[in-house]
Amino acid sequence: MNDYPVPKRRMVEFGPIREYVELCFSVPGFGASDIDLLAAKLSVPSLREPVCDDISISLNGPASFDGELEGEAWVHVRREQVKLRKILTGDGESACCAICGDRYPLELLVAAHIKKRSLCSEEERRDLFNVAMLACVLGCDALYEAGWITVSGAGYIQTADSLEPSALKSRLIALEGKRCTAHSAGSEQYFAWHRSTVFRA
Repeated sequence: MNDYPVPKRRMVEFGPIREYVELCFSVPGFGASDIDLLAAKLSVPSLREPVCDDISISLNGPASFDGELEGEAWVHVRREQVKLRKILTGDGESACCAICGDRYPLELLVAAHIKKRSLCSEEERRDLFNVAMLACVLGCDALYEAGWITVSGAGYIQTADSLEPSALKSRLIALEGKRCTAHSAGSEQYFAWHRSTVFRA
């Protein structure tokens, strides 16, 4: 594979760790003067889907994969994500989960959309101060996404019924009634969507 030099080095801030990393890369088909063209192409959504024609799965045979292990995929970039995360985390190295209230290093927190981002209008996606919250990856984000918990109109955590005694039920009991720090008059419309659409009421 030929290397194509990139003339500029850009400093990119990665969200969870918040370290500055110097990126240097080569892209086949793009020369030293093509960095702006490449950036434009990468920012345009594509209808292409990754194709795997030679995947076969057998539950009775050995676990193997005969196809190519590397392939191309087109991804959509959430261009507002860096600013959104900056609003939620500020300049510290740690922050509190809006659901459980516990403080964690930033790499254990995600900028979680209160209303599913793919279902937000463009105006809602731009409502950065209200449409998202910090949620920890130690359970709160997954429980909210799966509808096991939600936030009431008064701003308190509500939990779904888990009938059998389990680790899930214990976790739900621990969260029930906690104050969600992301709830406000501005964010209530997004929590209301979650209560009526995702929550396992």
